[in-house]
Amino acid sequence: MKIADAVKSFDQILVVHPDDVLSYVAERFRVTGHRLACVCVDRRLVGVVTSADLRSRDSDAPVRSVMTQRPVTCSPSDSTEYLLDVMEQHELRTLPVVDKGQLIGLVSFADVLKRTRAQDKRDVEFLTAFVFGMPSAA
Repeated sequence: MKIADAVKSFDQILVVHPDDVLSYVAERFRVTGHRLACVCVDRRLVGVVTSADLRSRDSDAPVRSVMTQRPVTCSPSDSTEYLLDVMEQHELRTLPVVDKGQLIGLVSFADVLKRTRAQDKRDVEFLTAFVFGMPSAA
């Protein structure tokens, strides 16, 4: 499975600008329930900021003062195996997905797990029908 199959698209994620103030980002986290925001300039990813980054910070400070610059990213054509290896290596649960220099979305460990389990179920149903000549009960 490719990462593209599990990506939350650009319009489903929280995107902020490096000049936005932390109080604005904190409010967006509160309203949306997100815990990670991609920091972009014209859809070009320049960093990420998490809810943990905002703790004990001046609420009037700009995002650029706390964001992680040059975050680990992946491509929509990367395999889920590669993604999981990168997540394990860097101890991350969510990665920005970048294609041709543009942010296209986010992918999380949970998203990949859901897609993988759904694919496994379809595979079992197909193999059951193939072997026994009838649909599976699963």
